[in-house]
Amino acid sequence: PSILFNHVPACPDLVGRAAAVHACLRTLQCRQSGIGTGTGQANTRCLTVKGPPGIGKTALAKAVGRFAVDRGMYGSGVVFTSFRGACSLPSVGPAIEASIREASMGLVCVKHPDSAAAAAGSNASDGSGGAADTSAAPATPMEAVYYALHGGKAASSASSSSSPPQPLLLIFDNIEDPLSAIPREFKSWLSALLSAVPHATLLATSRSAIGGGLENTSEKVLSLTRLAPLDAATLFIQKAPRTIFHADLIKSVGGGGGGGGGTTLTAAAALATAVTPKRDPPSTT
Repeated sequence: PSILFNHVPACPDLVGRAAAVHACLRTLQCRQSGIGTGTGQANTRCLTVKGPPGIGKTALAKAVGRFAVDRGMYGSGVVFTSFRGACSLPSVGPAIEASIREASMGLVCVKHPDSAAAAAGSNASDGSGGAADTSAAPATPMEAVYYALHGGKAASSASSSSSPPQPLLLIFDNIEDPLSAIPREFKSWLSALLSAVPHATLLATSRSAIGGGLENTSEKVLSLTRLAPLDAATLFIQKAPRTIFHADLIKSVGGGGGGGGGTTLTAAAALATAVTPKRDPPSTT
């Protein structure tokens, strides 16, 4: 089936992260198919990609999201939200709400719970005998997220249609900002959101793991490490604003004793020669 709602920013081709992309997808799909869960075990619905700044967490999350979108892996959609700068609860909800509106082009918009209750009370007071307005009840996981953001209660697993709700993937990028500023409040907010949307799975990126505090949900963590020297050289060439010389490549990839062996660095230097026709400038000494 075609996916209705998706919001995942475009990302450049990843270099050296194919294994990490598939590791993320395997973990997420195990949760979706029920593999690895059992009686007495917490439901694994959260995968956190952690690593230092600039290691490639955001690019990896976008690549996972695009992979899932292109292959129709989540019937209710894939929604990417950045929490950069969201250091208070009032700023957390609008961030994901804006992503949902963009993903659905404004189609996902349920009534606020307060307005639904007011409508029900109006029907009772005017003696019309009409049933309470249930149009605000979420019918899909995407709508359930939107409803939960406005204080709605958890949606019933039953739907008006005969088919069960399709899975939803939420990608929360840079959650280290709210985790650092309001750790307890943010974890409680996450728990409530996942509880309200039982068909949703969370892929998060952060400089550190969430580290517990999620009710009825366990967290799996993928630690992103540095690229291999040859992959780092390839990425360096792609991102460099000018022609790359051999000396630049050796400094950036092999400097500080953290690079690979001589064979790897020789291959990286050969790659630089193949990509850029210019040579090192002649020495003036």
